[in-house]
Amino acid sequence: QRYLARAAKILAGFDRVAVVLPGNHDFYSGASDDFWKHFPLPEHGRVLLLDQYRPYPLQDLGVNATLYPSHCNKKKSEKQNALGWLEQCERAPGFFQIGIAHGSFEGLSPDLEKDYFPMNAAELEKFRMDLWLMGHIHVQFPPKPSPQSRIFYSGTHEPDGMDCKHEGKAWLIELQEDRSVKASSIST
Repeated sequence: QRYLARAAKILAGFDRVAVVLPGNHDFYSGASDDFWKHFPLPEHGRVLLLDQYRPYPLQDLGVNATLYPSHCNKKKSEKQNALGWLEQCERAPGFFQIGIAHGSFEGLSPDLEKDYFPMNAAELEKFRMDLWLMGHIHVQFPPKPSPQSRIFYSGTHEPDGMDCKHEGKAWLIELQEDRSVKASSIST
C-alpha cells in the first residue's frame, strides 16, 4: 500500500490528466481484496483509474478526447483480449478517439500460447481510433513512426532486468487537428 500511495501522490502532482490502466501483472478483478482497491485517487479528479470497460470523456478536464480503455481483469487471458466491449460502444462525435489497451501484439511480442490478451494490427484498426496507446511489450513500437502511425507501445521507462540492454523510453505524442500524429521517442 505504501508504493500505491507514493505512485498516486506523484500522479496527483501532474498539471494535466494522468491515467492508469491495469495490466496483466497488476490486473483489476473488482474483488474486495483487489490490489487497486487501495489506490488513493486524489480529490481533484485529474488522475483516472481506467478500471471499467466504458468511454472516459476528458472534456471536463480540458482535453478534447475520449478514452476507450481495455484493462486486464486477470493475469492470463486464455487466447482472448479485452477489446470485445468496443463492438457495441457508441463513440463521442467531434473528439479525438483514443484506445488504451494492454496485451501482446502479433508479430512483435512472444506469446506462443496467446495467454496475454493477444491483439493484432487489423483487430485494432477496425475500431478506427485516432490513436492506440499500448502496454505490455518492453520495447518501443513502432521503431520509426510516421504521421499515419496509430499504434504505439511505449516500452519501459527504465531497464527492467539485469540482462536488459536497452535504455528506458517513453513517447511524446501530439495528435494534430487533422488526426495526423507527431511522435518523438524520449530516453528516460
